[in-house]
Amino acid sequence: MRLTVVNANPAVPLWTHFLLQKWTATAETRAQGAGAGQPLPVPVGSTGFTVDLAPDTAWLRLVIDASVDVDRTTYPLLRIQQEFTFTPDGRLVPLGWRKGPAYDPLGRPKGIPALHPLLDVTGSTVGLNVRFVDITDLYNALHGRSAWAQAMNLLRGTDRTIRALASLGGHPLVWYAVLPASTYRLPRIKPAIMIMPADYGAIYYENSLTGLRSSLHGVSVVTPDNNLQSGLEILARLLTEPLTDDRYEKLLGPYVELRKTFRGNPAALPGPLHHFRGVLSYLPGKDPVPQYWDVPLGFERAIHDENHVLLVPLMNGGDGGVLLRPELDELTANAVRTVYTHGTTLDADNLAVDKPVVMAYSQSGGNAFTSAGNNLKEIGGLVLFEAVYTNEYPRDATNHQLMLGKDVIPKLLKENVKVVVIGRWRDRPRSYLPDGKLLRGITVLPDAADYYLLDYPLPPDGKLGSAHPVVALRYARLVDGKHDKALDLILGSQDPAHLDDPTAQSEAAVEASIAAYRKAGLSDESIVRRVFSMKYLPDQSGAYYLHNLILAGGQHLDAKTKTYRGFIQEALSLFGH
Repeated sequence: MRLTVVNANPAVPLWTHFLLQKWTATAETRAQGAGAGQPLPVPVGSTGFTVDLAPDTAWLRLVIDASVDVDRTTYPLLRIQQEFTFTPDGRLVPLGWRKGPAYDPLGRPKGIPALHPLLDVTGSTVGLNVRFVDITDLYNALHGRSAWAQAMNLLRGTDRTIRALASLGGHPLVWYAVLPASTYRLPRIKPAIMIMPADYGAIYYENSLTGLRSSLHGVSVVTPDNNLQSGLEILARLLTEPLTDDRYEKLLGPYVELRKTFRGNPAALPGPLHHFRGVLSYLPGKDPVPQYWDVPLGFERAIHDENHVLLVPLMNGGDGGVLLRPELDELTANAVRTVYTHGTTLDADNLAVDKPVVMAYSQSGGNAFTSAGNNLKEIGGLVLFEAVYTNEYPRDATNHQLMLGKDVIPKLLKENVKVVVIGRWRDRPRSYLPDGKLLRGITVLPDAADYYLLDYPLPPDGKLGSAHPVVALRYARLVDGKHDKALDLILGSQDPAHLDDPTAQSEAAVEASIAAYRKAGLSDESIVRRVFSMKYLPDQSGAYYLHNLILAGGQHLDAKTKTYRGFIQEALSLFGH
């Protein structure tokens, strides 16, 4: 008898991939009624390997390992342990496998299902269906001391686990998998993929070890002409939920101490803690400059409450790569199975993975529509935050092979796939609805009753009291600073742990501007109009106020806690628990 082990995915350079430099395999066999045998090493070649088995072989344990050496440290990335019995005619019958990290030589025995989730078996051939490897330890060694990683971990508001995966089939090379505690024991996982645009949430890096080492994974770059968020910055901004007053007070001391350890350009580092709230912060200027891009997006709360696993591919510019190919459901299922088989976080006895919900913001609409168009029956939903490429290519588009939403969305609706459009659907239907039409089956947010959230800077009657509650919260520090707990702690606290001189000086300057407005007789509404001038409204560099609010905001405010349910959570709730 002969056992053959092959790569089940020809598009993946499994045996020669730069992350899988060192392969080892052992086969342990025994005949019927015989005692335990000895594991025998098997040479692994560029196309897999074969094992000649004795005709009376009744039992087989196959162990396959792969690792990579980086900076004189060996990182185990893949370990598969599978036991088989045989039919009389020599076909393999799965008996059980072992679950656990690649560095664990034993793992935990699993018998249901009997076949390792990353293996396929036909006759006496075993196929490795491996599209990802878990590189968390390697990634943390390279980038785990990033200021953004440390801030993200300190500010987290839910119990969750983050794993870094590497796509073996090409870019996006790095995928962040975020697993909320609410999913740890679920037998069925609902994945949601957030595709970020090239100009907000992408970096530029090679599909190589050099690319994996790039400092852009952890260190953001801010120059007069460029603002490039690192991978870990965008992940921190995506996940962190806006801080309540109570959490702000609790975290302030540790956060001030943490910021003292940061090195580098202050503009590229996590800002003062009060910038991570739903209440807008400001920098001093001729008029205070609102920092609305600093409001965190709250995805961690959304996926926790709605029981989804979040996958965030770290885009290489606008390169959609493997996301654009058919079998997206198999790709995302393989990512989840990699986390499941090579860890202890997901702990169901038997794991199923649903079709993914694909999500996009702004310019990433082109990648999302193309991914969905190539996977009409393989995705579970489409969530669009003011997605470009809905009806036409943007003027600066360089890839006219990407699909348009007007061609894809109607096909998805025919497949009964839910589509959620979040944004200025009423004001700009030709921008965000297919052919400008609100088709049956499309859910729009904000809904009609809360659409006044998008009045800028004030409602038509000009009164702040008529503003949407989420908007009123955003303006609170500007017009009601005397009741702002964060401002009290920044300017009035005597606790040495809370003292942060640069932040205090900045806030004092903002307060001086507001005091000057008051002295000149400006009302709350006049101050709002002065600070939130029309220059922030256009969708152009230095503005994008409403375009940002669509991603960072929500329409339901809890008056007691001063927190709001983000649009992301409302969208995911449509896809069930």
